[in-house]
Amino acid sequence: MKKFFVTVCTGLLLAGCGSSTIVKETRICTYDMGGIEANYTMEAENDIINKLSISVEMPSYLFDSPNSISELTELDKEILGDLVLLQMGLKRSDGINIDFDIKEKNLIPIVTFDFDKIDSDVMEQIGLLKDSKLSETVTRYKMIGAKCR
Repeated sequence: MKKFFVTVCTGLLLAGCGSSTIVKETRICTYDMGGIEANYTMEAENDIINKLSISVEMPSYLFDSPNSISELTELDKEILGDLVLLQMGLKRSDGINIDFDIKEKNLIPIVTFDFDKIDSDVMEQIGLLKDSKLSETVTRYKMIGAKCR
């Protein structure tokens, strides 16, 4: 009887441990918008997206001079960030962050959405729902011509 009880308890313990495994995955989909690439980096837990970062490499020819990008001040980046968000119909808020990177004199704004902090209206504006599945979203991005890895 004692062996049976120990066996049952061990089985229940192992069954409980297996069900709480969190699988984290990151996928990047790249979409070409007429020579300008947009990268969608999606982070998910158990196939539910919880973070999305969108980055677009803006070629230096879009600016006054190639050197002007490297001369951007923090205030310039803040103003430019607000303009990028405004173009997306968004504004800075908790759960929406914008940062910049520079690559070979090209400016790369990176807009990050934390799905645990943004509301459903913002989710609709970016075309996702709170419980969007990574696998389904990647399939949709591929259908419109994105390359995903």
